[in-house]
Amino acid sequence: MYDKPTSAIGGMAGSVSTVAARYDRVNSFRMPVIQELDLVGLLIWRSDEMKSVKELVAQANSRVKTVTAQEAMALLTDPDTVFVDLRDSSELMRDGKIPGAVHITRGMLEFALDPTVPYHNPVFSSGKKVVFYCASGGRSALSADTAQSMGLASVSHLGGGFKGWKEANGPVEKV
Repeated sequence: MYDKPTSAIGGMAGSVSTVAARYDRVNSFRMPVIQELDLVGLLIWRSDEMKSVKELVAQANSRVKTVTAQEAMALLTDPDTVFVDLRDSSELMRDGKIPGAVHITRGMLEFALDPTVPYHNPVFSSGKKVVFYCASGGRSALSADTAQSMGLASVSHLGGGFKGWKEANGPVEKV
């Protein structure tokens, strides 16, 4: 029941310290034994086997479609495809972007996907195919997986990210 990493329970956002927990068998149920509580009463516990980012990205890649830089270049002129750049603004300013790409930072993605909130970006309700990309492919794999789990139908991500795009001599638009 509590084998997977668990996020915050109760309390409100603020400074959070991770609370370790161990599991004891009580009446044949696995129960967390809370070791400490932070200052605002926010309780967090994790199992001893926390997943790594590498594992999360690998799992996401197993569930989403990955396009190569060459495949993505062929989609660049498709009016039914939109590229979504997930990198931070400083990365765009420094390196440029895929021409015509929409910029939505990774941290705001779920809000931009959700049509019931004011942060919704209409590109996600346009019916177009969406190709997510980031610097090297990790954030875009996680984003494509999230978008699929939220119900976006035609989603993929650029394997190798913007780095792979540039190495394949893909066009770059200065920001």
